[in-house]
Amino acid sequence: MKFCISTIEFWESVGFNTENWRVSTDGLKSICHEKFARLLVEDLDTNSNIETHDIDSVNFKAIIENEFTGDFRPSG
Repeated sequence: MKFCISTIEFWESVGFNTENWRVSTDGLKSICHEKFARLLVEDLDTNSNIETHDIDSVNFKAIIENEFTGDFRPSG
């Protein structure tokens, strides 16, 4: 299983509603399951706006622990 990380601004620019997505501690990035990201991002594998990580990778775990909280994007 893989997840994609990008800015909230990018996700919304391609058509996603990120209102209830997990958000980074700086409030700028959010996470999307790769399967869903592929629905709206045709160039997912080459798009420089997106980082894709395997859920079991050490790098992904470090990003989640250091850059993300358990909080979801506040609505409004």
